[in-house]
Amino acid sequence: MLLAVYMRFEHQAANHDGADAYVLARIADALSRPEPPELKFQQEVLASIRAASP
Repeated sequence: MLLAVYMRFEHQAANHDGADAYVLARIADALSRPEPPELKFQQEVLASIRAASP
């Protein structure tokens, strides 16, 4: 997880919990933006989260 987060976002987390928290913050930020992310897998993740919300 640490390497994947670093490779995708160039964020060096101190541990796996920090990497998880960083990615969750990125997802929350993306959910608050009106424009969709450019990558299809990111769009799919956000769509599934929105579909699960009551």
